[in-house]
Amino acid sequence: MKKVLASLLFAALFSVSAAASQPATHGFTADQYITVALEYAGPRTLVGVNTFGPFDKAVLCERGTVAAISQAYQSGAVPKGHLLAATCLHVKIKGPLLRPVVVMTPFQGVPLGYVSIAVEYDTAGVFVGSQPLHASPDAATCKKTNEDVLARNPVAPGKSLLIYCVPIPAMTGQASSEALPPGAQST
Repeated sequence: MKKVLASLLFAALFSVSAAASQPATHGFTADQYITVALEYAGPRTLVGVNTFGPFDKAVLCERGTVAAISQAYQSGAVPKGHLLAATCLHVKIKGPLLRPVVVMTPFQGVPLGYVSIAVEYDTAGVFVGSQPLHASPDAATCKKTNEDVLARNPVAPGKSLLIYCVPIPAMTGQASSEALPPGAQST
C-alpha cells in the first residue's frame, strides 16, 4: 500500500503548480484541485486513501492523476488483484474562513461509504495540506462525525479548514489487463 501511494505521490508532485505556494494579501480566494486516490483489494474492499496536490487547474489534476496511476501499474507497485481509482476534488473558497466547514460532495448512486478529506489553508491563502481522516458508512454519519471532531478540536485563528465528505464508489472493473491503463501490465 505504501509503495503504491508513494508512486502516486512522486508522479503527482511533478505536476503541482508553483502558483499554489504564492500567498494572497487581505483575504484570499482558493480555486484548486486535490487528487483523492483510492486503492481497492476488490470491487467493494477499499484498503487505502491518499491525497496529492494542489493543482491550479482541473486539467493538471487530471493529467497528473492519470500519469500517477499509469506509473503505479507500469512499475508493478500495485499488488496482484488490487485496483486504483482517483478523482480530482475541486476546492473553491474565499478565505480566511471564520470557522471550519464540512462540505458534502454530491454523488449519484449508492456509495460503499464516505471518506473524510481535510484541506487546510493558512491566513494568507497558502495551501498547508490535505489528508484523509476517516471512513464513514454513510453521508449523515460522515457529516456528524466531522462536526463533532471540529467541536472538540478548535482550529487555530486565521486557519481555513474544510473537511469534505467524499463518496467511495464501488469498483466496476476487474483486476485484469482489460481494466488497466494503456501500456500497463497485470501483476
